[in-house]
Amino acid sequence: MSKKVNSEGLTRATRQIIGTLRVGGNLASNLNIIAEDISFDMQIKLKEYSQKLNGFILIYTFLAILLPVVLLIMLMAASTVMGEVIPSNILFILYILLFPMVVIFMGVLIKNLEPRV
Repeated sequence: MSKKVNSEGLTRATRQIIGTLRVGGNLASNLNIIAEDISFDMQIKLKEYSQKLNGFILIYTFLAILLPVVLLIMLMAASTVMGEVIPSNILFILYILLFPMVVIFMGVLIKNLEPRV
């Protein structure tokens, strides 16, 4: 089972269980120690993930929310003074394709950073 499931905790747990059964030790206390150890490791991984996520939230907020709004306001202000700065076709492509692709990329990146069990 531990060979099929790619989990460090499960591999460690199965090795400990096999070793305990082979020696004839107390399996209940050994399982309790394994569970506490894996739980502690997961808490550390989740804390590191949340710290990484804070930085990504700032980047995501800027790229997905602030940048499109600021760009549109600046283009509207510039177009009233100088005329059409960027053709509307390019602006349409920018808002329909580029910004959603940035959001999807950030989502995939955050999902890949998620800690594994």
